[in-house]
Amino acid sequence: MSRVVAAAAANLTASGRAVPYRTVGRRAGDIAANYADVSLAHRLLGWRATRTLHDMCKDTWRWQSDNPKGFQKS
Repeated sequence: MSRVVAAAAANLTASGRAVPYRTVGRRAGDIAANYADVSLAHRLLGWRATRTLHDMCKDTWRWQSDNPKGFQKS
């Protein structure tokens, strides 16, 4: 499953609403792959990710539902 499809599925599960998307070819300049080594964050900061993609989508949906106009202007 592609990352886009996984994210769309997680948003659907979290919000109950489908996120429209299209499967198309890569755009000019898009990279073929992206990798990250998160061990530096743990070594320097003692930080590790503890939440799942579904957790992130659920929290994002909750925040957006509670704040439909976004952040308040100061």
